[in-house]
Amino acid sequence: MSDQLRLVSAENFATASNRYEAPWDLRFLSLETTGSTLGIYDTYAFRVDEYPLVVSTNYDDVVFYLNDEEIDAIPQGTDEYWLGDYPPGYYDVTASLELEHGDVERTDMLELFYEDDVFMLPFHLDYLYIQTNVEEAELFYQGEAAAEIGLDEVEFGPVLLEGGEELYVEASSPFGDLRSMDFFADDSNHHYIDLALSSNDAKSILESVEAEISAHYNRNAGSGSLMLEEVTLYPESNLLFQHGSWYIAAEADESWVSAYEDYDGDIVIEEETDRVYYVFEYINDNWILDQVDYYYGGGDFFTEEVSFTLNSSEEAVKELEAEQEQRELEALDDEIYDLMNWFTIESVYAVNTGYFYDLEDYIHPDGSDYQDEAFTYMESLYDRNIMQSIDRIEIKNYDVSGDTITVYTEEEYTIDYDFEELKVKTFDSVYEVKRDQDELKVVKLVETTETASQDIDY
Repeated sequence: MSDQLRLVSAENFATASNRYEAPWDLRFLSLETTGSTLGIYDTYAFRVDEYPLVVSTNYDDVVFYLNDEEIDAIPQGTDEYWLGDYPPGYYDVTASLELEHGDVERTDMLELFYEDDVFMLPFHLDYLYIQTNVEEAELFYQGEAAAEIGLDEVEFGPVLLEGGEELYVEASSPFGDLRSMDFFADDSNHHYIDLALSSNDAKSILESVEAEISAHYNRNAGSGSLMLEEVTLYPESNLLFQHGSWYIAAEADESWVSAYEDYDGDIVIEEETDRVYYVFEYINDNWILDQVDYYYGGGDFFTEEVSFTLNSSEEAVKELEAEQEQRELEALDDEIYDLMNWFTIESVYAVNTGYFYDLEDYIHPDGSDYQDEAFTYMESLYDRNIMQSIDRIEIKNYDVSGDTITVYTEEEYTIDYDFEELKVKTFDSVYEVKRDQDELKVVKLVETTETASQDIDY
């Protein structure tokens, strides 16, 4: 514009004034003769042309505002409205539409520099279908209560899809007031809205579930060397919902500690943390853990937490040592039974055949005196044609003292006395057993007592 003023002031402009044409970007300027000086020199002035401001919308009964002031809009016979003629420039134009649940509006800054411009301010309105996770709730639109909603979809609208109209849901519960996150109408017509307690109300619930979490993992305990050490729940992640009963869900971190033996027999401690999702059901005034799911949404950051310490690495080690001891006892039970079972089988075989070599494998090197005595006795039975069969052997008990194991048995034999009489006899016996290298073997028979005898007919 300043360039054009300098042009008009030039000495030779008078001779060319009848040929003045404004530049393209200032084409709204025109030059007019306003008079003369001394009757000789013409005087000129710039005139700024005004252009019609025309707006198109897709709804009737729209109210328009220009730079925040309401103006009359003249229908042009189609979807277009003439708002008046204005000098070129930038104008804030607002189109407002009154609906049952409140006004919707959209505002654009329009650049009016062409006389044939038609500006579009369309209202894309549609109905929303909204449901939530409790039976009774209130939908708020632009901060005002607008509709009652619940577990089933409710139709609401129409609303402006490309607008910034804010919606949210509120409800009441026995545990505190509920509120959803804010949401907006968009290209999706269907909205399922989750409700949550305030962080403080959720915290008071989650602080009460330590015993239930502990009881749940005790009920479903696996190996004692894998323990849930600590649980951290995040009240800000809560959702409260109804499905017959009331439920509360929340994210949590489970810190696990495990203890195991490595190849060298050393106990190794390992720790890991899993993000999970707890769901509790409210039953008889108590929150009962209903399900635990692994959470794959990533670790969100929360500012508040509720933590419980349930176990420790020391307890995991103790459990592992107890398991090891139990496994060793069970292995010793099996080893003692196998020894005494095969010892009696081979003893009976030696009595019946006079063959003692296999029996020697079950006698400890410290039992050489017992071996001589036992073999002499068995050989005398063989010579007298007294034959046996082992019917039953039961390990009644055993004691471990140092490297010596005292084994208490009950044994039942069928004995044939040279085909003259047949008896079933029961004996309570006590054996001394020791380990030879990695194998248990009998050192001696400490004592044996006949406890029952029954004659059997041939």
